[in-house]
Amino acid sequence: MTTIVKQFALTVLGLLTAWLSCSLLCGQSSRDANLSQAAQLVERDLIQYIKTQQGLHVRLSTGVLAHQCFTDADLDKFVAEGVHLSVARAARRSPSFLAIVVRLGTLSEEQRKLLLADARRFSHPTWAQLRRITEDGSGQTEAGQQAERLISGALVDAAEGIMARGQGR
Repeated sequence: MTTIVKQFALTVLGLLTAWLSCSLLCGQSSRDANLSQAAQLVERDLIQYIKTQQGLHVRLSTGVLAHQCFTDADLDKFVAEGVHLSVARAARRSPSFLAIVVRLGTLSEEQRKLLLADARRFSHPTWAQLRRITEDGSGQTEAGQQAERLISGALVDAAEGIMARGQGR
């Protein structure tokens, strides 16, 4: 019985948050014609959750020395330890992640698919993509980007799994 009450509370909290956020942003022009304002707010929160997890588990790359960047050896260890899978397991128990998933479940299927596809690819651009080595952490090594995308992919998979089981609707 307490599980049902917790799920109901998370649902209400997520819907209230979405309503409040939407009401505060009324009149703001849409940055993406394919996403409603509600979808943009869910996307913002999901991307922020992903960024936070990436920041906790993938070192920023601020130079070319091993202690300044996320190396191939770091990626090998990251994969071997299943860090991205641990992040997803923890997210499934996180009230803030579950609230985001509840809000995802209120979107149209088209908006949800678009949002999740973008979220799955979320990562820093590589130094090669930027055509320079950044010292401010705005760019990432190839290995760092792979690790970030493993995290974003695992979190999107977790959200999809929760919604498929009906917990996110």
